[in-house]
Amino acid sequence: MVEVGKKKEETNKVVAQVEKATEEAGIEAKAAGVIMESADICVTEAGIIQAKCDKELAEALPALKKAQDAVANLEKGDIGELKGFSSPKDEYKLVMEAIMLLIGTPHKKPAELKEWKLAQKIMGNPEELKQILMKLAPETISEDVKNKADAILKKEGMEVERVMKMSKAAGGLA
Repeated sequence: MVEVGKKKEETNKVVAQVEKATEEAGIEAKAAGVIMESADICVTEAGIIQAKCDKELAEALPALKKAQDAVANLEKGDIGELKGFSSPKDEYKLVMEAIMLLIGTPHKKPAELKEWKLAQKIMGNPEELKQILMKLAPETISEDVKNKADAILKKEGMEVERVMKMSKAAGGLA
């Protein structure tokens, strides 16, 4: 009888351990469910963000292609003509200000003669400038720089078609 009592006691301990483990598993299952719900929400949000990014990319790619084509079609003489202005039009200065921002050339205000000289220096090797612009990856440019360049190119009178009529080089760079 002593042995039966001992076995019963051992069995009760095992049952208690199983009940405790079952309770802990239930708690962990509930926590896993909460985590799973949170993960599902994150997946849904990521899908929405990806769809938005895909839409923006689909809109941006044709504009990027158009800009690359405009730069590719610039000829050395076009850029040389723009470079040759000692007193350039404000539109030309603004285009070069945006270009200098985008390619990371430190400058103050291109409207100042010394800054136009910097722009002229950048235009000194037209093929190199074209290559720099063609290889420019939009994703490597900070949003701040993009916004500043965009603001410059959206100023009154800076419509690309208008600037293109004034100067093929300035229009192509714009």
